[in-house]
Amino acid sequence: NRAAHRIYNLPAGRHFPVPWLSRDVGPADRERSLARHRAIVSGAMEQAQWEGPRRRHDGRPMYLRFAAWRIEWDGQPAEQVVVMDDTEHHDATAALLYQATHDGLTGLPNRSALLQRLSDLCGHGSPFGLLLLDAGRQDNAKATRWIALVGAIAGFLVTIPLMTSFDETTAA
Repeated sequence: NRAAHRIYNLPAGRHFPVPWLSRDVGPADRERSLARHRAIVSGAMEQAQWEGPRRRHDGRPMYLRFAAWRIEWDGQPAEQVVVMDDTEHHDATAALLYQATHDGLTGLPNRSALLQRLSDLCGHGSPFGLLLLDAGRQDNAKATRWIALVGAIAGFLVTIPLMTSFDETTAA
């Protein structure tokens, strides 16, 4: 198939090398693929769609989408598979997501990423801790020396201002 050769960057007329395909598709993916193939050919599954990262013959990464359904071939049940190279769309989406969830100057996760991470943590039902700071009293910052404590909470880099002196103006 010339289109498959183009997607995988194989010269025309060359067979797909089995060792390379085995490296590209791990054992778990191969087992799912065989089970899906059997289900489609037997008629237990009408159609299937899946996607995932793969590697071209020259080692470059790509992202493929697949669709499969049952057909008749020479009077026998068979599987028709369509492979779509979605690498450009996938990479552009990943770049936009990174841009939306990370600070442009530091590359650190931003508020959107923090909110998403908190949503993920809440959805899993696992216990976690959250430290909330009220940074609204910045008007007293001139009278107080501040130290920035940098640490990691739930995989995010956070800065926590700590007072190094205490007086009545900062106690209120």
